[in-house]
Amino acid sequence: MTPIFMDVMDFIEAINLSKKLNGDDPAVLLGNGFSIAYDRQIFSYAALFRAVDWGEGDRIRRLFDQIGTWDFELVIRKMDAAADVIEIYQDGGCLAADVRWDVDLLKNALINAISRTHPDNIFSVDQSRMRRTVKFLRRFSPVFTLNYDLLLYWALVTYGFDSQRFSDGFHDVDGALQWSDFKNQKLLYMHGALHLFQNQDRLEKVRYQKGGTVRTLLEQIVKRIAEGHAPLFVCEGTNERKRRHIDSSRYLSYCYHELQSLSSNLFIHGCSLGAADRHILDGIRASNVSHVFVSLHGDPDSEHNRAIIDAIVEVCKMRTRVSLQAHFYDSGSAGLW
Repeated sequence: MTPIFMDVMDFIEAINLSKKLNGDDPAVLLGNGFSIAYDRQIFSYAALFRAVDWGEGDRIRRLFDQIGTWDFELVIRKMDAAADVIEIYQDGGCLAADVRWDVDLLKNALINAISRTHPDNIFSVDQSRMRRTVKFLRRFSPVFTLNYDLLLYWALVTYGFDSQRFSDGFHDVDGALQWSDFKNQKLLYMHGALHLFQNQDRLEKVRYQKGGTVRTLLEQIVKRIAEGHAPLFVCEGTNERKRRHIDSSRYLSYCYHELQSLSSNLFIHGCSLGAADRHILDGIRASNVSHVFVSLHGDPDSEHNRAIIDAIVEVCKMRTRVSLQAHFYDSGSAGLW
């Protein structure tokens, strides 16, 4: 792995350097660290694992024990790989179909676990914590996120929603919030989100309902899931399968193209940049971003951080058209939540 040879800046230092290098507002890409900073007991893989009602999926739970992980995407990746091998040896036998059935079962379990552990409503989140996060977010445009939860949306609705700065592309059409791609979309859910549902050829955003018994976003999401509808949600275990899912969705493809078209500086906050998200690094490499600022959590020389640094350094080396320079900052100094 790459040795630590660079300074790790304070967040404000990073912002000031970005302004010096490029006067425009930088973009930001948020990873799971954004939500974990709010509450590790809710948004970590360990918390989600404990929240799953395994039911008929007990053998899947035993897989987590066997592999020694709480990482849902890692288990999905291994199950997909096993099914691919079995199909060759069994010539498309029933066992491969059983494994793929369990993969879908695990994806649905993850969706349900997130909805079960998620804060109940927008008023469950401390308002002063929301204000701190919006102060952080207002430094950026556009905002890309890999997270599925509602924290980002709630923060922007409460304190930061601006029809231009945080436009998300959803408009009221016949009483439903529907998405249509348009220029200058500034809030992009790269891997979908809990409150986005495909309705035939339309992508709809769930919104608060004033009347009736099912009103809050989370109540409506749980109701739709119970009725057999799944949110737009990219949780495949491998980079290749994630790319296929993204390519199959007009919304997700649009978001990915926006990343590829980016020319401003880019902050990457709370992202592990692992192998399953290689497409994110490929999108950055294809863009015209010339300076990327990457958050590191804790000891810069930890195995986790060194893996992040290696991934970014590799992308910088692979860039041929326009040089890409990497800078690193301490995630804890950003003052989230």
